[in-house]
Amino acid sequence: MPGHIVRADLARGELSRSYPDEFSSDAIVQMTGVIDVILREGGSEVPDRPDYCVTGGGTATRALIVTLLHGQPAKGTAILTIAICASSRDSLALWSMLHDGRKGLRTRADEPPAAPWLAERIEPGAVRHMGGMEWTGGWSRCLAWAWLGYNR
Repeated sequence: MPGHIVRADLARGELSRSYPDEFSSDAIVQMTGVIDVILREGGSEVPDRPDYCVTGGGTATRALIVTLLHGQPAKGTAILTIAICASSRDSLALWSMLHDGRKGLRTRADEPPAAPWLAERIEPGAVRHMGGMEWTGGWSRCLAWAWLGYNR
């Protein structure tokens, strides 16, 4: 397990670090269950957040990309895209994909941080659901740590 994850806020261009001791083992276990459902079914409800769900999936090369939605998967409003890159092998391709067709991001598509990293891209629908943005930072960091330890 790495000593830290680089967390990138693409809209602000800010990089910070997240450390494994920020979350309890119970929180990681709960998030591992969310990952199980995402990988098996393509999406999951967000525990303790009844108006939110997450869709997406992982790759064989240890990258995970999900979108947090307000509402149900087919009808929900995207508010945040979260990408977690465990390996430098996937870094540039995943980072570039997050920037494709997006204007106004303050990070460069050709300069990913060192892996492992977590990137958060705020989606246009977030403006209508700002209450969700109050808790997503901690949620995405917990998801990243659960993903880095995921071994199923």
